[in-house]
Amino acid sequence: MASVQSGQTDLAVAQGIVAQARVFGGSIGIALCSIILNARVTRDLSGQMDPADLDAIHHSPRIAPWLPSQLRLKVKMVYVEAFTDDIKLVMGVIVIGIITSCFTHQRHPPPMPGTSAAKEALGAEHSEMELDEFAHRV
Repeated sequence: MASVQSGQTDLAVAQGIVAQARVFGGSIGIALCSIILNARVTRDLSGQMDPADLDAIHHSPRIAPWLPSQLRLKVKMVYVEAFTDDIKLVMGVIVIGIITSCFTHQRHPPPMPGTSAAKEALGAEHSEMELDEFAHRV
């Protein structure tokens, strides 16, 4: 959509903004999922593990194999529950995205570059070669 909605002079900026928005969105997603995991680990395992093991589990789940079997099972369940919460969060974001995308509908959207409708919209003053160059730049 950024390439269709932005003009030729602003195309690079629009594509850069889209790329940065993806990275930013991913960073926010990872941060929120980490917060959910750490909150669940703290809430569900605080009274059952020593503080050193609890601190280690916050940093990496790799200590789980060295825990007693009952505690190892509890740690697995905490991770499963945190993952379920993460999926619920992501599903909420998806629903918001779908609803938001419904508001971007246009009755008469601009034509895609390189199509006959784009050639008509640009008019007769542009040659066929210029239109081909325009389509290759996009």
